[in-house]
Amino acid sequence: MKLIKPCEELAAEYLEICIEYSHENNSRHGGINTLEKAVQRIKKDICLEDSNNHSEEVKTSTRWLVDQKNMLIGTCRLRTELRNVESNLDGHIGYDIRPSCRKMGYGKIILKLALDEIQLYGLKNILITCDEDNIGSRKIIENNGGIYERTVFDDSDHKNVRRYWINLEK
Repeated sequence: MKLIKPCEELAAEYLEICIEYSHENNSRHGGINTLEKAVQRIKKDICLEDSNNHSEEVKTSTRWLVDQKNMLIGTCRLRTELRNVESNLDGHIGYDIRPSCRKMGYGKIILKLALDEIQLYGLKNILITCDEDNIGSRKIIENNGGIYERTVFDDSDHKNVRRYWINLEK
């Protein structure tokens, strides 16, 4: 298992994961239902990482978790700059596992690999959030050293979000 940068060569595999995600109401991959849209999203993710202009969005490095056969298992986002840390609901790392691969231990793997990579940016104290009702994500964060800070209400999604900190200096 490893994290790789998004690439057009795996656009068909990315489309498959997006179609799986489309059955969930709030997926960030919603609406990606053609190969053309998958390629557009891949290009956007690559551009977001390479661009120095992040006036509307924070600098985000997208990574894909793949197995030895390059099957796309999940995606993660590394945000090396956060705006409004005190009220932030996204955190430094966001991750998701494709629905057909959940409850197989991949969540713990993707977060561990993401923590290893974000450390390369010099970050030592990492904010990670999850929806209060997402028990699986809570366990993944806690198993990776997450210390619960507090729960905040997300006005846009009308739900509670738990905030955790992981100290990488240990």
